[in-house]
Amino acid sequence: MTWVYKILFVATLVYLSPAKALETAKPDTLRLKSRFWVQDKWIGKDKGDHFVASAVLVGFGYYAARKELKIQNSKTFAVGFSLSFGVLKEIFDGTARRGRPSYKDLAWDIAGIGLGYLIVNINENQRIYE
Repeated sequence: MTWVYKILFVATLVYLSPAKALETAKPDTLRLKSRFWVQDKWIGKDKGDHFVASAVLVGFGYYAARKELKIQNSKTFAVGFSLSFGVLKEIFDGTARRGRPSYKDLAWDIAGIGLGYLIVNINENQRIYE
């Protein structure tokens, strides 16, 4: 169970560390940041969409893994399922002509995954005590 948290921690470091390093870089190297990472705000409608969608995908992935696919580690599957959608969305934004990836979107994805995981745990714990 704790390795799921380790994976989320490493994923957060991987996605946020390069961006933070570029923010503290010299002004002549900031062009790299503006060409690859989008300059967006931490709070906005898009961030809420990422947060809610990731939480919902954890719930959907958990249900599919537990009830339909009969997978034992259904919570792990659900986290990976939701995280893969968030990463693939940012890869798509990086390769599409009209979009650019945002590490802030990934941070909100990870926060939504945390909420979804918490809800799944609460739901599972209530089922045990009934």
